[in-house]
Amino acid sequence: IGTRRGIGTKAVKEAIREAIDRIGARLDQIRLVSTIDLKKDESGLIEACGDLELPISFISKDRIKNFKGNIARSKIVKRHIGLDGVCEPCALLAGRRASLVLNKVTQNGVAIALAREDLA
Repeated sequence: IGTRRGIGTKAVKEAIREAIDRIGARLDQIRLVSTIDLKKDESGLIEACGDLELPISFISKDRIKNFKGNIARSKIVKRHIGLDGVCEPCALLAGRRASLVLNKVTQNGVAIALAREDLA
């Protein structure tokens, strides 16, 4: 997940629910939420994950910067934090042999992508 600074809890929860609905999944099938470490103090994101009982993982900006996968590029993210994107690389980096099942979608200041792990 990537969020606008100061995002509200409700907006994050709605974006998560909408994203999992888009792929026909259930909330209990989500292992964790991941985002950039710059969001460690983002109370709306943290509270939303707590309310939904989803653990949250913070990935370092450097690790995201070094990610070499094919992702949706964002001019806004590039301008504000110097990266090509947040939600897609975080989804892929947080997973085990993960692939995107939902490319980046944005809703009310929340960018979200979903990845599925290949545990075989």
